Amino acid sequence: MSTITLIDNAVVASKSDEGHRAHLGASVIGRGCSRQIWYMHHWAKRPEFEGRIYRLFDRGHREEPALVAYLKQAGITVHDANPETGEQFRVSDLGGHFGGSMDGCGIGFPERPDVWHVLEFKTHGDKSFKALAKAGVQVSKPEHYAQMQVYMHYTSMLHACYIAVNKNDDHLHVEFVKYDEAAALSTIEKARMIIEAPTPPERIGGPDWFVCRFCDFREICHQAEIPERNCRTCIHSDPVMTGTSGKWSCAAGNEMGDGREPLPCHRLNPKMFNTTVVGVDGGDIDHGRFIDTGPGSEKV
Repeated sequence: MSTITLIDNAVVASKSDEGHRAHLGASVIGRGCSRQIWYMHHWAKRPEFEGRIYRLFDRGHREEPALVAYLKQAGITVHDANPETGEQFRVSDLGGHFGGSMDGCGIGFPERPDVWHVLEFKTHGDKSFKALAKAGVQVSKPEHYAQMQVYMHYTSMLHACYIAVNKNDDHLHVEFVKYDEAAALSTIEKARMIIEAPTPPERIGGPDWFVCRFCDFREICHQAEIPERNCRTCIHSDPVMTGTSGKWSCAAGNEMGDGREPLPCHRLNPKMFNTTVVGVDGGDIDHGRFIDTGPGSEKV
């Protein structure tokens, strides 16, 4: 075994317990496929990456404190943590099912010195960075644009500063984004629709569509893979849209806990997967029946 393999195996092992994200993140709501986002929020499948990809993710995380330090050295006032909690600034809505953590906020930028800005830091490969520099964040990275609109909406800040780093040569792209109320409200409504939807939204294309080819849920959406067994893939589960805790309820009357382990009442929601490929009888769907993928499972 090589040293690289040893390192990557250790990285993968260290990430194995992270599990699914409990809430729908503002960082993903701007993606083009609502069905993909729905699968993510319903824990249909936990994506698995090779060690190199996890290291790339870590590279992005390491860049954030470096950029904060550079901004402070440049004389810009930056808060990368909430002084009341010592943790990242968080926003939350829709019963606690939707939200995210801001990279920070800052004031004193020479372009707009007297207003507070939501801060968003991202790393890019060379091709992505050049597309960003040419077209701007709203066009080239709509998910990042939507993320900033959500943060501006919930914090009442009317400006955001987007700072991107080219991982190939360390060039910086700094872009200022104004709050767009219509865009923010449309994004939040999209989140509401996805969270409340009992079935996944329509597919955006076939299995060979370029977006679908690289989707983590391609095999569930288009092929014969069965989703994971947990409370969120169960026909009995529904999000509780009141309060702030992001809870789910069980129509079978059981206490779900965190929902990561399936209860004995688990019945897989047949709308989650490609029933024509898996071979579920259409009548089972039409009459509201469902299947269980547990030991000794059968149609009921």
